[in-house]
Amino acid sequence: MEVLAGEHNFEVIHKEVSCVFTFDIRKVYWCSRLQSERDRILKKFKKGEILCDAFCGVGPLSIRAAKNGIRVLANDLNPSCYEYLNLNIEKNKIKNEMISTFNMDAREFVSSCVGQSKIFLDEEQNFDGKFPINLKINHFYMNLPKDAIEFLDVFTGLFKNTKNNIYSKDFLPYVHVYGFSNAKDPKEDLYGRIASAFGIEKFEDSMVEDFCNVRDVSTKKHVFCISFKIPAEVAFK
Repeated sequence: MEVLAGEHNFEVIHKEVSCVFTFDIRKVYWCSRLQSERDRILKKFKKGEILCDAFCGVGPLSIRAAKNGIRVLANDLNPSCYEYLNLNIEKNKIKNEMISTFNMDAREFVSSCVGQSKIFLDEEQNFDGKFPINLKINHFYMNLPKDAIEFLDVFTGLFKNTKNNIYSKDFLPYVHVYGFSNAKDPKEDLYGRIASAFGIEKFEDSMVEDFCNVRDVSTKKHVFCISFKIPAEVAFK
């Protein structure tokens, strides 16, 4: 980034629907083209549900979801994202009980979110009590197309020893994960990567709620979103 003229300031203010987001364009990722995708995903969440946003950035989806009555746990490893996430929560007047923020590795974050529902709770893993205990998480949102699918391995066996009144074969969360593909058959490519991450032989259409071509990155490379319920064979492996 370089200033061609005017004030030497890279901090911007961007409005999306009824929310305002402040961030430094040098330090965080932002794509206004993803607003319609956020609109689409938000329709999948119901008021009162619980969402874990593993790669939340400066909070565009998390903050909009919280405004819609969704309880959110929002995480990003980038300290600048975390800083602006908290600033944007304050600017948009989101109540503390509606959103909790974390600056962690995504695997550790996801593991800790579910870990608070274990039969034998390890208090030391609760990071000073920041993770609410016994939350019944409805959705995991994983929008990092370059790597998110490879992070799915965290779900393998993760729900073993969780309290059965919270998670069971009849209730497991949905995952909304993004990935790049330039293959002739994107489904085959992406499903193969998901199966590999889960350590299962095959991942197929019957397991998927929604497969969406989100946008093109180039003439051959596209971003896809795959929404599915975590298979019980993976969750309790």
